[in-house]
Amino acid sequence: MKKSTKPKTLRTLYKRANRVGGQLLSIKKMVREKRSPEEILILLLAIDKAVYNLIHDYFDTIIRHYLADRINHLSGTANQSPAFEHFIDRIRENFPEYELRHLPKVFYDLRQFNL
Repeated sequence: MKKSTKPKTLRTLYKRANRVGGQLLSIKKMVREKRSPEEILILLLAIDKAVYNLIHDYFDTIIRHYLADRINHLSGTANQSPAFEHFIDRIRENFPEYELRHLPKVFYDLRQFNL
């Protein structure tokens, strides 16, 4: 039997978030120890990149799967309006190109169909 990858993915995201938290604590320690601005800046830039990657991975692994599941579930329901069918078609066409900034609108639009 094939195991679900979702718990592993969540565990991985959790570990990465913990790592970012540890880096933030390191910044506090570095400031308290009056370390050089260059050292602090280097770590801040690393944190920025880690947070960006965490957001990107979360979006790709969790949100896209959730969104795809909801769309598939709703597509299977009978007697949907033409507006719903058009909306689903539009999402399917654009699905690979969605960026993080598009998500709030997609979720808002899905709520109109009682998700």
